[in-house]
Amino acid sequence: MTSRSSGRRSSSSVKPRPPPPKLPYEETPEERAKKVQEEVKAHFRKTPPPPPKAPEVVAAEIALAKNLRQRAPSLPSDYERTLQKKWAEAHSQKGASNPPIPWKRWPYELGKPLVHPNEEGRLSTQLRRLHQWYLNYVRDTRAMMFPVRSKKDILHHEGDGEKAEFKQIWVDLEELYQMFQRDAIDITMIRIWTL
Repeated sequence: MTSRSSGRRSSSSVKPRPPPPKLPYEETPEERAKKVQEEVKAHFRKTPPPPPKAPEVVAAEIALAKNLRQRAPSLPSDYERTLQKKWAEAHSQKGASNPPIPWKRWPYELGKPLVHPNEEGRLSTQLRRLHQWYLNYVRDTRAMMFPVRSKKDILHHEGDGEKAEFKQIWVDLEELYQMFQRDAIDITMIRIWTL
């Protein structure tokens, strides 16, 4: 059998492999310093500026950027569509002469009720008790704020030099009005709710 029939190559056709590169610990200090200098120069070499773009490419990129900034059209949710449909039905039954009456806020005055007298009966038990407490507190003290006392360990309070066991948070009475009107709530009310 010849080497061609067995599928092997002859030793004369195989190219010799190049010697492997020297490992860093095999190099001399001069070779290592030369290699480091070459790598540093290659790293800090200035790259050529990119070729200028054609005006058509720039225009296409600007158009794409403008399209990305625009909000995607969004369909109304089922809830919004149902509200619109019900309002349109009610509006068509009433006629165009009776537009919907806008909701009117109950004005805030210190010492006066926080809700309309007609709505006071619809309040939950706890809200009714809070409302009655507010009216009594303002009548008795004429104050504009009220303190909420809690233990310092509940507030995770490290201590500010006070020896007292309790910490007070002062809440503006107008915050109660905003709570009853379901309006913006101050951070002090949120702090109290988290106790």
